[in-house]
Amino acid sequence: IKNTIHTLSNAMDVGSPSNFVRIMELYQNDIDALKKDLVAYRFNDKQTSEIMRSVYADNNYLLDPHGAIGYLALKEYQLHHSGAKGIFTATAHPIKFFDTVEQIVGHKPDLPSSISLLMEKESKTVKMSPEYADLRSFLTQLT
Repeated sequence: IKNTIHTLSNAMDVGSPSNFVRIMELYQNDIDALKKDLVAYRFNDKQTSEIMRSVYADNNYLLDPHGAIGYLALKEYQLHHSGAKGIFTATAHPIKFFDTVEQIVGHKPDLPSSISLLMEKESKTVKMSPEYADLRSFLTQLT
């Protein structure tokens, strides 16, 4: 377990990632077996920002910080594995990182219409107990 360090890619700012435990279980806690199948890289905020700007300038495509890390990792892997093909997936829309993306690429990301529609809706708050049965009852009443 390590201390969390704040980065542009906040979902990766985890000192004790729960998914790592799950991955280790798949490998019967054999780190050497895992290392045969898994490669990991890390990148700093400067590298993340630079690739976001570069991809936008070259391809008119806005990466979010998490997608930028995935793209950087794929490119790094390909540097060490000649001829390797790859796909990276971005699981967040740049709008999730509105201020960060604007600051890095110099303009605001377009707001998807699906998000615009949500922003127009009235916000509602419902207080409830922390009991699962109460949550279940509330949710089943909605359908």
